[in-house]
Amino acid sequence: MPNRSILILANSVKKSPGRCIAGREVDLAKPKMVFGPWMRPVSPDGEAKEGELIPCRHCTLQQGGMPAVLDIVEVPVTSKRADPGQPENWEVDSGVRWNRIKTVSAKNIGSLAETPENLWIDGGERRDRISEQSQRDRVDSPSLVLIQPSRFHVRMWTEFNPYKGYEQRKTKGVFTYADIEYALSITDDAFTARYCPHQQDGERHELDLAFGDECVLCVSLSAPFCGYHYKLIASVIPIQ
Repeated sequence: MPNRSILILANSVKKSPGRCIAGREVDLAKPKMVFGPWMRPVSPDGEAKEGELIPCRHCTLQQGGMPAVLDIVEVPVTSKRADPGQPENWEVDSGVRWNRIKTVSAKNIGSLAETPENLWIDGGERRDRISEQSQRDRVDSPSLVLIQPSRFHVRMWTEFNPYKGYEQRKTKGVFTYADIEYALSITDDAFTARYCPHQQDGERHELDLAFGDECVLCVSLSAPFCGYHYKLIASVIPIQ
């Protein structure tokens, strides 16, 4: 199967040493780039227990390093994975390195923003998840979307995780979309490293960002966990 060219719109942290990478397919044969469906490259190896996980060694670039958000890369895929919860998943050829073609400016990415009715609301009490069964019942329901938010800001705090035995940093993006407020975990570690300074006082902090709502968010559904797909902010892309 020929390589697919993908505009990377999410490269977020997962369990080390893996990532969750996703983007829109790009047809570079036209004089002007034409964007196709979403694709999420995933590992063909059985070690990747989480559906969206790809080990870092399977997405290393020919040029060295890892792909970044706004890179256009050639990805060697082998087959589409039959996953009703994440229909965008494609298995990669783990023996072939990816190739960066070029990097695009964020200024025009806003034109790719989508306008779904809502972000996987299924009638449950919580807005940060959808049941595995509800997502399965929505035939061909996507698990990735790029939206432009309203009233976007970041909420940060630390809390003790009794399962891990240590204080854990929490970072959520709070925003409104289609008159519904969401507070979703941010897994975009490049964004948090740049914009979200670690707070040591243990208090909850609400952080307003200089770019305000001049950004797009890639919102993703996680692989199922205890019967639910959790909604995550896989990337925050300022478009100023």
